[in-house]
Amino acid sequence: MKLRDRTKQISGTLGSHRETPSYVPILFLFDIDPDQRASVAALLKQRVGLVTELWLHVKLAHWNVRGSHFLAYHELFDSVASHLLAFQDLLAERVATLGGRARLMLLEADVPKMLDPWPQEAHEESQGLKLVADRLGLAANTIRRDIEMTARWGDADTADLLTEVSRQLDKDLWFLEAHLAIPDPRQREQESMRGR
Repeated sequence: MKLRDRTKQISGTLGSHRETPSYVPILFLFDIDPDQRASVAALLKQRVGLVTELWLHVKLAHWNVRGSHFLAYHELFDSVASHLLAFQDLLAERVATLGGRARLMLLEADVPKMLDPWPQEAHEESQGLKLVADRLGLAANTIRRDIEMTARWGDADTADLLTEVSRQLDKDLWFLEAHLAIPDPRQREQESMRGR
């Protein structure tokens, strides 16, 4: 069915008026099953909460970092935080586009948090880097699973949006790990086997 025909069909079901309304909600033009659309919106609401929670943790690292690499880490954390704010907006807007209501579930008391609480004493450079890297890794892996799930649900657009988020999270994680100089796990395994 062509878009124009579908619009006429929808406008006929919107009420008993004879004239076409000036605004036809695009939601009715989506070819994604309404139940799957609701499932994707519910998943994305959770991810809005995750990136908001992660943003707060990264900002805590940004505000409280100390040490000889202060400026580099301060700016790195700020860059990661700005990416997270952009993702928050993208994900929340996609929720609204799918017909859901974007909310900051993080602020609701009965919603479980995905991340461990940020430790009050985390001020040292490497400690903050490690905490942020661990949390960013958790988020990146979660988003990667969401890409597959939303693709299975038939929402290629959301899967593409999540791919964009995943790609940047991976890049940010690479930058953090470069500062931590985390060796490749295979390299550690080889070294431990040589020591036996």
